[in-house]
Amino acid sequence: METDTIANISTPLGFGGVGVIRISGPRSLEIVLKLLQKKQKITPRRAHHVFLKDREGKSLGDAIVIYFKKPKSYTGEDVVEIQTFGSPVLMNKILSEIISLGARLSKPGEFTERAYLSGKLDLIKA
Repeated sequence: METDTIANISTPLGFGGVGVIRISGPRSLEIVLKLLQKKQKITPRRAHHVFLKDREGKSLGDAIVIYFKKPKSYTGEDVVEIQTFGSPVLMNKILSEIISLGARLSKPGEFTERAYLSGKLDLIKA
């Protein structure tokens, strides 16, 4: 199983009302906590309304954050889902901040690969 933390935009490219960014791996929650404007406890499997900031402290707007603690997640690892406005510019900025905090960009299909390797999916479902 991988020990690094991966991230990527999960919603289709283009403009939509809501965009989703997923992070999977051991540093998922740690990374998201660094993006929060205010310290806040993030409870697993609960939607939390938060305000995000970049490295310089500038606002990235508000979002909904949901934390899925391992092994009760799609990949079997700690997973954090960030739901925000679907602007490609905003989502790419948030993803860039996540990468700068220690995650890496996922490869195509890597979330599903991790789900398979952790026994969350079989080959038929994958």
